Amino acid sequence: MSSLPLRFYPLKSFFEKLLLLTITFPHITMGLVPAETSPFPLFFSLILILIHDKYDKNFIFINILLIFLWVITIPQGLNYLDGIEQLFVYMQNIFVAFYVFKYGLKTISERFCILLISFHLFSGIIWIFGFTFINDILMLLSTDRLGSEITRGQGSRFFSTEPSEAMGSIFFILLFYSLSKFRFSGWVVSITIFLTAILSSSGTSLMLLAIFLLSFTIFYLKWFKSLIIFFISFLIFQSLSPILENLEFNNRAFDLLKIISALEISEIFSFISLTSGWRFTLDYASYSSIFFLQPMYGIGTAGINSLYALTSVGVDLNYFADFVYVDIQALKPSSLFATIFLELGLIGLMFTIYFINRFRKNFYIMFSDNFSYQERSIFCIAFFKLFFLMIVGTPASLATLFLAFYFIREKGLTGN
Repeated sequence: MSSLPLRFYPLKSFFEKLLLLTITFPHITMGLVPAETSPFPLFFSLILILIHDKYDKNFIFINILLIFLWVITIPQGLNYLDGIEQLFVYMQNIFVAFYVFKYGLKTISERFCILLISFHLFSGIIWIFGFTFINDILMLLSTDRLGSEITRGQGSRFFSTEPSEAMGSIFFILLFYSLSKFRFSGWVVSITIFLTAILSSSGTSLMLLAIFLLSFTIFYLKWFKSLIIFFISFLIFQSLSPILENLEFNNRAFDLLKIISALEISEIFSFISLTSGWRFTLDYASYSSIFFLQPMYGIGTAGINSLYALTSVGVDLNYFADFVYVDIQALKPSSLFATIFLELGLIGLMFTIYFINRFRKNFYIMFSDNFSYQERSIFCIAFFKLFFLMIVGTPASLATLFLAFYFIREKGLTGN
């Protein structure tokens, strides 16, 4: 251990704890960046990679490719800062995923996980009782956005930017806790997910909870029995619509459930799309953008291409929900892969196909009996967030998949 990086190897446990902390609570920016997501997961994963003093050629190639895809935007006239910011967003996802896949988080203890999960729940519960000092601390450590008023009956924001992000990154540590076979993992995972969804009372949390429950039911009962239960449950839910209509609560999730109870099955997806604002519509436009020539290509061009992509799929910006009361402005997709498609076009499509093909055996194993029903349900949420609904700078969703890949490799489940 004569090289300089290896001299810091005894600090590995310390930096792994910091990495897990910043993945779980990604909105602590310390005011270093004007964004709502922290650069610290990138920083700590880089330190840990350097500490091991071993470099993977594929990892190096990907980073060189990322830099090249940013450089090509310079002659196109893209703002330097836009390109660099997005470059770091991609690097953060890749660095964290690479480290988790390559080395795992072997020094993380059950006690430390319980400490982080308990703090997450504590920050949410005390908000409900009117104590805001935890959020005040987060405001000091982050951006002004955290001081914005919560409206529309939403609940606790926990230790995140807003209630809709309360469940955004907690799944990673819950999966780690479960895969590590720590005590009472089933109860810890279930209680944390349910309490977070109920106390945050946001449409996003309600949707993620629904995905978790639907996935769990399908894995537990298989498709045929699950469909029967879904159909019966929906009929019962619809029959309660008159009762729900007469109840009044200042609760965002309850209001959404009340509206959904009065809808037909065919109308629910349209309602979800409308209530999500621009998110799902822009994701759809981003995936469709590979069929149209965009104004720019390369890392950082999502903001420039977003409005063009929307108009290309027939969206009238003058009547688009988010532009009714504000001036038209550039947007960015709320999905990692939608952003890749929007910025890189066919290259983004080729990368996605390569990624799926490269890990296709792992994907099959992830949804086999080698993993519990809860773990497989978390995988479904990670896929959903990666393709449809996430803050692109938060690395938890991609890291969740690569944490599963790490355990698959360590257990020798691929047969290689």
